[in-house]
Amino acid sequence: MHATSGNAGVCETGSFAACRYLSSALPGSRLTDEMPVANGLPAKAIAFPKILIDASDGASDYGNKFGDPEIAMLVAKIGGPAYRIGMGGGAASSIVSGQNDAEFDFNAVQRGDAEMAQKLYRVIRACAEMGKKNPIISIHDQGAGGNCNVVKEIIYPKGAEIDIRSIVAGDHTLCVLEIWGVEYQEYQEQDALLVKPETSGNWMYAAKLDGEGADMYDAGVALADCMIELGIAIDGGKDSLSMAAQCDGEVVKAPGNLVISAYVTYPDITLTITPDLKLCDDGVLLHIDLGKGKRRLGCSALTQAFDQIGNDCPDIEDVLCLKKVFDAVQELLSERLISADHDISDGGLIVTVLEMAFAEELGLVLEVHSNDLNAVRQKLHVAGVSANVIGKVTTGKEINLVVDGEVRLKEKTSDLRDMWEETSFQLEKLQRLKSCVKLEKEGLKSRTSPSWSLSFTPKFTEKKLLATTTKPKVAIIREEGSSSDREMSAAFHAADFEPWDITMSDLLTQKISITEFRGLAFVGSFSYADVLDSAKGWAASIRFNQPLIEQFQEFYNRPDTFSLGVCNGCQLMALLGCVPGPDVGGSLGVGGDISQPRFIHNESVRFECRFTSVAIGDSPSIMFKGMEGSTLGIWSAHGEGRAFFPDENILSGVVKSNLAPLRYCDDSNNVTEVYPFNAMVLHLVP
Repeated sequence: MHATSGNAGVCETGSFAACRYLSSALPGSRLTDEMPVANGLPAKAIAFPKILIDASDGASDYGNKFGDPEIAMLVAKIGGPAYRIGMGGGAASSIVSGQNDAEFDFNAVQRGDAEMAQKLYRVIRACAEMGKKNPIISIHDQGAGGNCNVVKEIIYPKGAEIDIRSIVAGDHTLCVLEIWGVEYQEYQEQDALLVKPETSGNWMYAAKLDGEGADMYDAGVALADCMIELGIAIDGGKDSLSMAAQCDGEVVKAPGNLVISAYVTYPDITLTITPDLKLCDDGVLLHIDLGKGKRRLGCSALTQAFDQIGNDCPDIEDVLCLKKVFDAVQELLSERLISADHDISDGGLIVTVLEMAFAEELGLVLEVHSNDLNAVRQKLHVAGVSANVIGKVTTGKEINLVVDGEVRLKEKTSDLRDMWEETSFQLEKLQRLKSCVKLEKEGLKSRTSPSWSLSFTPKFTEKKLLATTTKPKVAIIREEGSSSDREMSAAFHAADFEPWDITMSDLLTQKISITEFRGLAFVGSFSYADVLDSAKGWAASIRFNQPLIEQFQEFYNRPDTFSLGVCNGCQLMALLGCVPGPDVGGSLGVGGDISQPRFIHNESVRFECRFTSVAIGDSPSIMFKGMEGSTLGIWSAHGEGRAFFPDENILSGVVKSNLAPLRYCDDSNNVTEVYPFNAMVLHLVP
């Protein structure tokens, strides 16, 4: 989920997607003692693995590409054109799936356009950053009901004259009713949200079934009471009230769910911690129990594994206690007295501790240093929070569970991790090259913590340099679908350059020329949504525009210039022939050269997003000057990241000339082509 509609426009910083599923329904993932899932699917049902894979792929792909009205105000609509998509979605979300024919159900599904959403976001952000000159009075996102709902909401309680034919239509066969009612793009309406958001709520209930509406009401009352005690508010969100399906005469409903999402800025990101254990032989595990000693198993992972439901479910016994725990933990974080933290959820306490070793009653498990144990317990006591020591961290490669002095569980950490990861590996076999899945699974048995090191001391640019008025100009070049341009600009600004935001439209219409710049930086993401493969559309817009390609050739022939391409920008530079350079076989702007190195699909045949390690070697690159010999952890994310050299002589020339300064390496800092350290299976980094 994400949001751009808030007050007079908000700046989006991130998004997330989540799904919940029955792990044992995945072929090959059922453990020995688990009850099997009933065989067979109704005729209209979609196989579970397909739902999980396609939903996950769609969410990640989308995320990657990513006031009161007054008389005489204008209602403006921005975003994508109208299509026959999502017709009847508002109605379909409130009835049991299957009561209509399948075509109605599928037509009601809304589709997002990630590229259009990013364009929309740039417009809203630009307006929001105008301050008092912001032309937006209020803003509202289009959701259930389409135009007929959002327009009424934006002008309420006044009236309005709406020219229905002024709404841009991508399908000119749409009738007036369809234009008025389709829900073709959820995040594209300019107008109306007047309360400052604190949290959002997503309701998922089969509300039209007997008793479900009452349960939903009770949940709403409980939520309101809880938030009043916590001193926070919920002001929006979404709902899906059709969480039931009629298949072969039987109504199958999903359990009612309410998901609360909250976002907050953090003054010091260095105070954040991760859930993995870090203090070998010096760490102590503290358990903060929010369940008041109760051990309820209703709807837990354990009962699910044995095809049971259970009786009582975990609950918040004391809301004020939850608030005390949160405040106390924040204080401990600010004093750096906690090294790891994990909430207790599915699987209960034991699974939480096991997960911390790898990387259900409400509560927390904290890892603290043994030397700080007394101080931590004292601070928790003063805050009115009780905590018990439940174990210690060791350097051993096994997990020991002791109950009343008797060892009840003694297993290798790697074996338990394999069991914990099994469902994920079975899912990966359905979408990745099986040999890659096997390599990763086997590799986990011998993995160690990466040993990163720096050969230099990072430091900020001197203030006197930043104060100078004459700086080298760098063009931050982006195409339709590009992102991270603001981050790139900030990085160059911090390094004492003068960054310019340059779009391809600026270059193609000759509003500006790259001859004015000392440096070029091509940003990443998905130009043209990668419809033509990675960066090919972007490269074509340059390569087949003679005046523009001549500018690039002139730029690269100058001795005083540099360029940087990241992700999609790196793929672009390879397709243009900017790298590896003419001395070792590069062919800038020359079409049809089959020997030109380029990036192709990953060996795993999947989009890979991993935090991996790289080693910096000797090279003439100004970007890595003084960093030689360092090893760093980096995010690597792309679907076409495998460097392909049709001519082995060019590859040999690149390596001998030290033109590949960044190499993937393993936990011991050795350059490697082993998966998944090198998810691209060639040790050159795009």
